[in-house]
Parts: sequence; C-alpha cells; structure tokens
Amino acid sequence: MSKSKQYIIILAIGIIIMGLLVFFNLNNSTKTFSRNNISFDYPGSWQDYTEKASANNIEKYLAAVGDPNTAGANGKSMPTTAFIVTKTEDNANSTGDFPHPEGFMSKALIQSWVNTTNASNMHPNYINVKITTRNFTLSGLKAYEFTFTGLHTSNNKYEYTRIIAFEKRDVSKKKETYYMIMCTAMGSDIEKSKTMFDGIIDSFKVQ
Repeated sequence: MSKSKQYIIILAIGIIIMGLLVFFNLNNSTKTFSRNNISFDYPGSWQDYTEKASANNIEKYLAAVGDPNTAGANGKSMPTTAFIVTKTEDNANSTGDFPHPEGFMSKALIQSWVNTTNASNMHPNYINVKITTRNFTLSGLKAYEFTFTGLHTSNNKYEYTRIIAFEKRDVSKKKETYYMIMCTAMGSDIEKSKTMFDGIIDSFKVQ
C-alpha cells in the first residue's frame, strides 16, 4: 500500500473518530435551568419552553423544558416528553400559625391522584393501568410521588405521568410554598425518558 493511500485511510479514521466524539459529547451534554428560585440540570438536546408554555396557560410555570423531537400534536405548546414545575403559596394567620400541618397539602394532592386513578369510571379510555407511589427527600424536603402508566385505547400508545409534590415553609416570613413537578412521556419515548427524569430530579434544588 502506498504512503498516500495510508495517509488517506488514517485521515478518514481520524475524521470518523472526531465525529463520534462530537456526537457523544452533544448527546451527553446538559443545560442548567436556574431561575424562579429553583435550579436543575436537563439534557442538552432539550429546549426551554417556560415562557411559551406559560403564555398559553392560566397557570404560570416556574419551569417547563422538554424534548423537541417529541413535539406531539400540532398546536401544543409543550412536547409530549416534558418536565414542568409549578407552585402555589399560602400565608400563615395573624398569629403565625399555618392552616395545615407541614406536608399535609402535598400528601393530599398525591392521594387525590391515586383515588382518581383507582376509580374505574375516571379512565375509561385506558387499559393496563399501573400506578406507584413513594415518599423520598428532594432538595432536603419531604416529597410525595405518584406515577401513572396506561395504554390509551384511542391511539394504542402508552402514556406516562409522574407527579411529585412537596412544600417549603418559611416561618420567618409566615409563608408556605407548595411545589408540584410533572413529568410526561408517551409511547417508545417512555423508558429512555424515565432515566432523563431521574437525572433532572436528582439535580433539582430549591433555593
């Protein structure tokens, strides 16, 4: 083999290796969301839809990021694979007492999702429904989680929803903030999205 051919082969191999390195770096990169008193890391290929999603909903989102390659139905402001954060606030009374024990509202929210899902007439269009719940610590706060997976009979696709609720109480300001995280995915995107959601949640911080 001539030296010129060897040089061409070596150059071609080098180009292939560089291309693979760029590909893997792009797919393994992350972005950081840090505003509205929360922060988390999310996949570098995802996009931030917070402003767009909030403009199309009565409820304003603290954060809304998602995979643009799972855009879903036309006209929707969010992809079908998405991570969304919302919050509501409540104040203590004049004596500094809060209306509920700490964690009460978050636990009640998750229980309401469980009760609704267990009611057979509430999800007539789903079969093979599976729900799970758990309690865990998120950003140093007690969190309650609900997951739903079901096959929608109208499109024959599985749908996945993961709800996490938790509270942060500020006694000095006599204020309590209720946070809710929603993760969604559909069809063949569900399994890979679960891993991505785990990574986002592991990095999630309340400031």
